[in-house]
Amino acid sequence: MKFRSLEVLFSPTQACNLRCSHCHLEKSNLKLPVSTAKKFLKECQNTGIKKVGFTGGEPFLYPEFLYKITKYTVSSGLYFDCLMTNGVWYKDKEHLYAVLSRLNSCGYDGKICVSVDAFHNQNLDKVALFIKTAFDVWNRGDLISIASVIGKDDEKTINKLEKLAYKLNGRFKKFSDRAMGITCLESFIQIAFIELSDIGKIRNSQKQWDGRWFREDFCEGPGNVFMVMSDGAVKPCCGYANRHKLLTIGNIFKDTPGDILNNIKNNFFTKLIFTIGLTGIRKKMAMRHIKFPGTTGNQCFFCNYLLENFSENFLRDILTNASE
Repeated sequence: MKFRSLEVLFSPTQACNLRCSHCHLEKSNLKLPVSTAKKFLKECQNTGIKKVGFTGGEPFLYPEFLYKITKYTVSSGLYFDCLMTNGVWYKDKEHLYAVLSRLNSCGYDGKICVSVDAFHNQNLDKVALFIKTAFDVWNRGDLISIASVIGKDDEKTINKLEKLAYKLNGRFKKFSDRAMGITCLESFIQIAFIELSDIGKIRNSQKQWDGRWFREDFCEGPGNVFMVMSDGAVKPCCGYANRHKLLTIGNIFKDTPGDILNNIKNNFFTKLIFTIGLTGIRKKMAMRHIKFPGTTGNQCFFCNYLLENFSENFLRDILTNASE
């Protein structure tokens, strides 16, 4: 079994101040109780969990969760990974400074990753102010990174990144098609690129069947996390296919981390993902003469394709009865 529980990634609220066309999360005002999250984190410390991260929705719309879980993480001797944000959730400069200052005083010392691309319709002046204020509060040159979705309107995305660099009094640097960054404020902001999801309002807007098969890594990139949703549901990865029921491996309101690890082993689909990988699943299906529209280098897209186009019973029959 190649699944290793390395991180708890909390999505404490699915509320968001933006409505991005590529987003697959259903908007909701439901909030994850702090007490439940603390209890789960305490139980996680015996399973190899080392890090805590935050995503959304927009996590800064539930700041009390960030403050209290940050304090608990520090007191428990755990580390922080990353806090994802759109960078424009705040009302004004005073509100922004107050929230970031309090989070810093609670002990948050992880990364802050800001989403900037053609799909996030933010005011770049507000994004720039967020970044400048965060650098001022933490006084750390490695604090900020940027996540950009690619696969459609890439020229528009690059144009936005160049404009943001200008607003930061910095320079946009392109080292290769996938290696870019912004130098500003005596810091370097690394840009990470994420493959576009073939879902929501942009469904079928790009060719995900791109003529190559992904490199099998047993979902090392998006996986090996307990991603906790605002309703307590736990997913084994943060990839966009995780919204499917078959990738729900427990709920922290009723399951311990040990229960969830057992659920991964007992769920035929997740067990195969973390033993033979999506490549092994693909080969099993090919042995049963299942044909795909093409080949794809995006493992999340392939996982999502399987879960959207084949029923659970059909997949169970194909994958459990195909010869090795």
